[in-house]
Amino acid sequence: VSTQSTGDTERVIMADTAALDILYHQTVADHAAGRFDCTGKEIELKRKQHVTTQEEFVRVAQGCEGYGSVTFPHCPCDSRKDGHVILILSRDHITIQACSRDGERQEQVKRFAWAHITEHSVTEEGGEFSFTVTKGTSVRKIVLTSRYSSFMDYCFQLVFDT
Repeated sequence: VSTQSTGDTERVIMADTAALDILYHQTVADHAAGRFDCTGKEIELKRKQHVTTQEEFVRVAQGCEGYGSVTFPHCPCDSRKDGHVILILSRDHITIQACSRDGERQEQVKRFAWAHITEHSVTEEGGEFSFTVTKGTSVRKIVLTSRYSSFMDYCFQLVFDT
């Protein structure tokens, strides 16, 4: 069991030139691929995107919506009759993006703070992942059917363990 805080881990990574180099190049690739939303920070990112300012570039990117998030392929969800959803996990919240059966994103988006997640589980067969959202007296269980259900559960557990 690790006693290191997230801030301590971050400082160690930023101080290790090889780790920082890997993180920087992954962040540059993710930025180029549009994997996070840098709206309002494009100019600052462009100014910091140089090998001599790797740490500053990564820190600016960390403040962008979607940076470091995990996006799962679309899958059926019990809360959408005929549609699918895309599950997106970040360190701040969970996002469920409505989409068509073909994965085309739709307007409906639901966000849940991790503090509102009271439980999560995966079926023994591994085909369904569920989590429960509790806000005050409202309790809602959301079930996703996905071949990635075990990985979804693993990611949730990582968040709860930190």
